[in-house]
Amino acid sequence: MKMAAKPIRCDAFVLSDYAGNLPADVKSRYIQKISDIQIDPLLIPANKLSEECLPPVECIDLLSYLVLDTSFYTNAQFKAFRSLQAYNQMVSGFISSVHGYIVNKRYVVLAKVRHSQRMNDPLMQLWIITNEEATVMSTHCKGCMAGLGECCSHIACVLFYLEVWARQHGKLACTQVKCNWILPSFVNKVEYAKVKDIHFTSARKLKADMEKSLNDLSLDCEHDESKQRFSGTRNSKEGYSIPQPSKADLEQFYSCLNECKVKPVCLSLVETYAESFISKARGIPSIKELFDEKYMKLNYIDLLKECKKVEISLTDEQIKIIEKDTITQAKGGSFYQHRAGRIGASKCHAVCNSDPAQPSQSLIKTICYPDVFNFSTAATRYGCKHEDVAIAEYEKQMKLKHENFKVVKCGTFINKDFPFLQATPDFLCSCDCCGPGLGEVKCPTVLMG
Repeated sequence: MKMAAKPIRCDAFVLSDYAGNLPADVKSRYIQKISDIQIDPLLIPANKLSEECLPPVECIDLLSYLVLDTSFYTNAQFKAFRSLQAYNQMVSGFISSVHGYIVNKRYVVLAKVRHSQRMNDPLMQLWIITNEEATVMSTHCKGCMAGLGECCSHIACVLFYLEVWARQHGKLACTQVKCNWILPSFVNKVEYAKVKDIHFTSARKLKADMEKSLNDLSLDCEHDESKQRFSGTRNSKEGYSIPQPSKADLEQFYSCLNECKVKPVCLSLVETYAESFISKARGIPSIKELFDEKYMKLNYIDLLKECKKVEISLTDEQIKIIEKDTITQAKGGSFYQHRAGRIGASKCHAVCNSDPAQPSQSLIKTICYPDVFNFSTAATRYGCKHEDVAIAEYEKQMKLKHENFKVVKCGTFINKDFPFLQATPDFLCSCDCCGPGLGEVKCPTVLMG
């Protein structure tokens, strides 16, 4: 990989020829972005770069930067939702090379990407800087104006590559050799070809195939569920004859639907049943309602001062309503609404070990946006699928040894004295001999089979 030559010196360190010729305001921002590493990424010698020295980027880091991070120029969130489709370019072989290097405890990634619209134009060079936790600190793309705004499809394309690379290198094949063949190879040149010789597989299908290959690397994969197929026949000449239901028939039908474990949403349009779909906790204030754009302009110290002015309080009745309204947990609308901004039991350890002067950005975003950063893996899906079975078996076994043992589902409990704390156990239990208790279910994938 060849880097830009001719350096231009600035007050703090040496800049590349490209950076030195940027407009004054863009150049100032460029210097600010690379101040942590004290070197222009474009001047890092090629012999120090490695294809194996890349940050362990996860989906949460990618989404956090492209959608939730704040633009330096507009002071607003990027909200680059279209960039989330940049995996199309990644799986189609638009990335020529990706190399990394560690400087001052920062990962510096340099990459070359093909232009998304002009296939035969020179490759565009870009760089990405992350911390040790793979949180994206700053980016820059030489080849497009959007890249100057620090968020473009080329940057997103490389971030998708890093996310796949991190997942792939976290798993080894049975031969203990990393499977580099999973990552798409670079398309050097797009040649003219006959229609019969063109590969028409969509980018979505290519991504799905790649995801399948990654999942196959896991030693403990989920068992495929048997697919039930329903078949029916009819006389095409006679067709179907469906009688018009009477009012009594509809009432009986609605009543049967209402008895279902999961109520169909169509009942929300029926006056008799519509009220049951309205969340009782909807009128209770949540922490995320405190958001105001004016706070986006404050520095960290001033923001802390504003936070100290805020008082959050809930009555016992409100706490009970929230707990009852969140019994279905992630399946209900109120679950994430009242978890947002509150520290849960699973995050307490991370919060206590985070530096208050420089708190983890990814941790803050996970707490404030639990619905966005709700990750799903084969292990978590397996656990959710078998949770009810585990609770039922636990209750069965405990009833043999405890008097009048009972298990009930529960929702989110908010601490009245410290309303920024919450906990969501999987169930509550009680018996005459031991009193009340609670439980958290874990279904490890090693038990599959």
